[in-house]
Amino acid sequence: KLQKKSYIMEDIQDIFGLRIICYYLSDIDNIIKKLSDSFIIQTRKKRQDDSQFGYRSEHLIVKLNKEKWNGIITEIENLNFEIQIRTVVMHAWASISHQLFYKKEEKSNKLRELARLSAILEMADIEFNNIKSN
Repeated sequence: KLQKKSYIMEDIQDIFGLRIICYYLSDIDNIIKKLSDSFIIQTRKKRQDDSQFGYRSEHLIVKLNKEKWNGIITEIENLNFEIQIRTVVMHAWASISHQLFYKKEEKSNKLRELARLSAILEMADIEFNNIKSN
C-alpha cells in the first residue's frame, strides 16, 4: 500500500491483523466484548451488504489498551490493526470465493452462482445458531 498509493504509515489500518474463526453467529458479539477488554475498538464494520449475498465478516480496527498491556508491547502500542471475526461457514465461503475469483478478470458469469451459494450458507449459519440456542 505504501508503494502503490501515497499513504503514510499512520494511515494504514491493517498493517497487521488477526482473524478469529468461531462456530456460531452468537459467538461474534461475545468475542468482540472480550476483545474490548484488551483493545480499544476504533471502528467496527459488518462487512456485508444487506441487500445482496456475498462476503460476510466483522472487521474491527483496534489499538492496544495501554492500561491493560502496561508497556509489554511498546513497539506497536500506537498502531491500529485489524481483527476479522467470522464463523466457520463465513470463512469457507470467503476462502473458496477468494481462490476462485480474487483479482481474476473472468468472473461476471459466475457471480450469481456464488451469490446463491452465499445465501444457502447464510441460512446454514442461522440454523446452526438456532440449534445451539435451543
